[in-house]
Amino acid sequence: MSGKSVVGSIIASVIIMSALTYFALPFLFPVLRAENLAYQEDLVSEEGILLQSKYGEWNSEAVLYDSNISSYEKIPDTELQITIQVNSSLNMVFSGMGLIYLDSSFSGAIAYKIALVVEGVDNRTLMVNYYDGNPTSGYHWLTYNLYMNFMTNPLPAGTYSISMFWTSCQNPSGDNHLILANSYNNYTRTLLVQEIKTL
Repeated sequence: MSGKSVVGSIIASVIIMSALTYFALPFLFPVLRAENLAYQEDLVSEEGILLQSKYGEWNSEAVLYDSNISSYEKIPDTELQITIQVNSSLNMVFSGMGLIYLDSSFSGAIAYKIALVVEGVDNRTLMVNYYDGNPTSGYHWLTYNLYMNFMTNPLPAGTYSISMFWTSCQNPSGDNHLILANSYNNYTRTLLVQEIKTL
């Protein structure tokens, strides 16, 4: 076989393999199709690769009175569980509408703490507060958009419980309370948990 025919065979083989790769691989591996590649880019971020997500949305009313200042208690219904691989991190997002009701006799300060807890691992806390040095002249509603984001360090493989807790920090005069979610007004509270594999 001459040198020209060997070079010609190699060039023909490269062209045929390139065409087969371009046209056949997307059919053999659907994830390689163009419409899926954009989605795959969304699954990879600076933090790592998204392996799974759990999402919960609740509109059942949860009420905490300002007189409950003894300890944290679990917010009803607001809990998710997730089982992860070794060396994955958890990324969590809590959001909701908070309504503070102030009695007509309210005066001073009111404050509540809300905690996003990965049981046995760690937590993050935010505070919702309000101050008014003058007595109110009637009932008042205050609305707060609540948002909390928390990402853990890589964790051992296992099942983790993610819950929301809350407590009152002040007990001013009047029948004051914080409401999270309200089916009457279609307010909800949501919790998103993602397993992120570190790159």
